Amino acid sequence: MSSISQRIKRAIRAAALELALRDGADKVTVDQIAVAAGVSRRTVFNHFATKYDAFMPEVAAYSDSALKDFSSGREPDLIRALGDVIGNRIDQVQFTSDQVRAVRKLAQDSPGLHNAMRGRSGALDARLQAAVMRRLGSTPDDPSTTMTLALARSIWRTTLDAWLTTPDEFNQDSLRRCLAKSMETLEGLVRSNPGA
Repeated sequence: MSSISQRIKRAIRAAALELALRDGADKVTVDQIAVAAGVSRRTVFNHFATKYDAFMPEVAAYSDSALKDFSSGREPDLIRALGDVIGNRIDQVQFTSDQVRAVRKLAQDSPGLHNAMRGRSGALDARLQAAVMRRLGSTPDDPSTTMTLALARSIWRTTLDAWLTTPDEFNQDSLRRCLAKSMETLEGLVRSNPGA
């Protein structure tokens, strides 16, 4: 994507989020977003499939190489391997904590935005699920697949929630520190000997 296209996309996203915060995500129209961003309706749809996509920060996806490394078992410890693949996702982060807080708040009052966020999450989960199945030699309905995906979601969510309570506006290092703390906590729980 060219730098001009990236600037246009950022302008559309900023206008959309401002309108949604003022009027509510479900009440904002694509035409309003286009006018506020100074672009045509068509330009909005060239950059976003739906108006809800315009409200959400750029997705932090898993890279193909990280998923391949995870699948290969390069890191033999499953928990550490999940930490590695989530660490790669952090490398892709292009949003601020303020943006995440704003979108989460909007989603509480917007079924459309909430569903769009779930759809985006589902697309990320599908890619990770395929990598999990390759690594474990499992199927989609295998409990080990389901549990591994749930663990990955939990690690990401715990890390993101911790980051949202830090004072940094946007800092991948602080997000990485939150991941390290999440992993340390998880490893301590898994490796502890309750009752000993």
